[in-house]
Amino acid sequence: MTHSRQEKLLVLRKIEDHKVVLFGKFDNHLTRQDKKKTWKEIFLSCQALGLFRGKEFTYLRDTFFPNLRKCTMVSLCVAGVVGNFEFINGLYGWILNLVRKMRSRSYEGSAKKHRLRTPHLRRHQLIQDNQRQYQIRNHFQRSRERNKTNVP
Repeated sequence: MTHSRQEKLLVLRKIEDHKVVLFGKFDNHLTRQDKKKTWKEIFLSCQALGLFRGKEFTYLRDTFFPNLRKCTMVSLCVAGVVGNFEFINGLYGWILNLVRKMRSRSYEGSAKKHRLRTPHLRRHQLIQDNQRQYQIRNHFQRSRERNKTNVP
């Protein structure tokens, strides 16, 4: 079942409202049970609006949100190659903001641990991003060449 853009935005707003609990680091105050309970609350509020019928709360946590995140990251990568970043408005913008907050952990008090490894990880991520952009660029060039040769 596909969900409309408004439905996805509604779910993302609910996730963003609880981002501190959902994406926070485990400690004495935040446990696995807290995260599970929060995912269930979001799921039940979405089900009350008619979303996710016949699904378990794990569908939202393990399938729905990760798929939106992956789709956004691939679209961002393709947009970087093509040079069109207009799609970042709306749905993808919400997802990118959540992903940035998840990665930066700016809403947590323990960001110092992550700063120590950041330069190495940033360099590694840049290398991976460049390789991926190169692959996508080559894919587009090959498909253009194939289309030119197939024209009668």
